Amino acid sequence: MNKQNTFESDFVALRCPSCGAPLTYNEADGTYNCSFCGISFIMKKKGNAADSLSMARKEYEKERYDDARRYYAKALEEDPDSWEADLGVATCDMLKSKWNDYRADQFKSNIKEIRKQIDKLPESEIYEAKYTLGGMIADVALYVNNELEDSVYDRWMRNIENGRRYPEPDVSSHELMEDVKDWILEETQLMFESEPGDGPIPEDKVKLIEMLFNYVYAKDTYTIVLEGYGTHPIDDYFRNKKDMYMKMLEKRNPGYKFYQNVTLRY
Repeated sequence: MNKQNTFESDFVALRCPSCGAPLTYNEADGTYNCSFCGISFIMKKKGNAADSLSMARKEYEKERYDDARRYYAKALEEDPDSWEADLGVATCDMLKSKWNDYRADQFKSNIKEIRKQIDKLPESEIYEAKYTLGGMIADVALYVNNELEDSVYDRWMRNIENGRRYPEPDVSSHELMEDVKDWILEETQLMFESEPGDGPIPEDKVKLIEMLFNYVYAKDTYTIVLEGYGTHPIDDYFRNKKDMYMKMLEKRNPGYKFYQNVTLRY
């Protein structure tokens, strides 16, 4: 009895997607080649990204960003097309950085590409994905905002000690504040997009929008400034966009009124 015939094979023949001819494996460069078409292929193995994403979310919720990033990066290796893993890595990098070492341009570029990926998802998945994206953008906006406050406060105290009243002009701080405002506007738009139709926006989303706008509006009352000269006014573009979103919110949530109540430590 031929022993080979007693086992069922677990292997299948790999064929060229263009012509259907069998593929041969080249061990030297790890490619599969079609002798008929002359085309070479690289086979990518996918791991179980779902498990890694689940662990990443748990660590992220506990604000253990080093561990969360490690799991997000592992998920990205297992599934290079995972928008959530890509977002997680980018967000954790921002949340682990000091304000003067941010890669804000890289983060903005990542967000732009991730939005494109989300728009291609099945409709049933888009709303939750936009909510997740909006929430992470909000986390970055608040973190950068708080780091900027600490930086401005430290410079203010150093200037007082040296007999000067105002901090030195700081272009990078000013640019980051503009990024924070942009992220808050984008997060707000995502909150609306993640709740389709004309029905009311859930309270958790309303609170997030309100908190973020309050943080930015607090900047209008600063006597310590990001540029170094007087107060930091909120530009008309941000103010007009904020008013537009508030009108949309009041329309969808009858009786809602935006309440601004921020206490500054300065």
